[in-house]
Amino acid sequence: MTLNRWLVAFLILWLLPCARGAEPTTSATKQPDPTPRVKSLSELIRADIRDRKLVLTLVLPGSVLDDIAADRSPSIQVTADDRWIIDADARAAKQNDRALAAFALSCESRRHDRWSELQLTGVTVTDAGVTTIEGSGRVNDSYVGVTLVQDVPAGVVRFTVEKPRRARARPLDIDQAADFVQLFNEHEPQVRRYLMPLVKELAGENVLRPRAGDVYRAFTAIAPDPAITAQLKSILPDLDADAAPQRNAASAKLDHLGRAGVLAALRLDPSELSPEQRGRIDALVDRNSLWPDPATSAATDPHFLADCLGDDDAAVRRAALAALQKLAGRDIAFDVDAAPAARSRAVDELVDRLDELELKPASPSHDAALGAAAPSPAPAEARPAAGAP
Repeated sequence: MTLNRWLVAFLILWLLPCARGAEPTTSATKQPDPTPRVKSLSELIRADIRDRKLVLTLVLPGSVLDDIAADRSPSIQVTADDRWIIDADARAAKQNDRALAAFALSCESRRHDRWSELQLTGVTVTDAGVTTIEGSGRVNDSYVGVTLVQDVPAGVVRFTVEKPRRARARPLDIDQAADFVQLFNEHEPQVRRYLMPLVKELAGENVLRPRAGDVYRAFTAIAPDPAITAQLKSILPDLDADAAPQRNAASAKLDHLGRAGVLAALRLDPSELSPEQRGRIDALVDRNSLWPDPATSAATDPHFLADCLGDDDAAVRRAALAALQKLAGRDIAFDVDAAPAARSRAVDELVDRLDELELKPASPSHDAALGAAAPSPAPAEARPAAGAP
């Protein structure tokens, strides 16, 4: 009995520290991390294309603004490993409802990651109008560094892809254009491969997706809403008014018709319009277009058609799917009526598989998928300018 009691006492003394170590950690011993958290950078960044330029705006949580104002090093946790350091002016943010047009974001852990797929590492927007986007990672098993510099005052956009080395980086691609849209139009394969993943991480979507002026020039069988056409025609006389203020007010009314107004404008008979009316209608289409020749792209470019599958108009999605299936020569599984989030994921998956579809050149009957041919507006450079205000 004495031996048994001794064994019991020994076991109690031996297990007691283990039991104490298993006690839940209290708030007194481990403080929660106060760093604000978001699921993605797109929760903080507003991205758009305006006047053919990429425009980025940062919107910060109030707690981060307090850190900036107190001269503390503010940061935001996006994932378990990605802490983004913020450099911004708290006073400017408070004056603009927490929205900043000049800021810097950077993530050091990503800069030193040589094994992940291509990802964003930093973005800077200055008061002087210079936007810099940086990224690095693996593309086709090669580690690359990507830099975009949009210098608005200088009227130039520079895009470089390099293979980093210890002594000196080796350039893989160097492109330049007058603006962001021109860069995309003239160097689409490089922009899609190296730049769009970075911009999409910022924006949460493809900001270079075809706009209303692109999709409705591409798919000419889509008819406008008669009610919108009637509204548009009621505005036409004022587009040709003698007084400049009246003409400008009429142009503003065109913009208020939205994408449905762009569709209605494209279906007007140009021969029935005066030069002033035609110029202002063409300007409306220009403001809502990114692609130089969407009709040709719809007949030959599977990436254009895949982008159109993310359009807000179901008629555009159906036309794009029919055209893509025509190029592939087979059915392609895609739910054009799925919820927006599901469609976005499906588009991303489809883009990744485009090379596997063995697409073939468009046949002469391809126009049947796009609708009867209709004259497209001339390129912006050749269109008659709207009359002087």
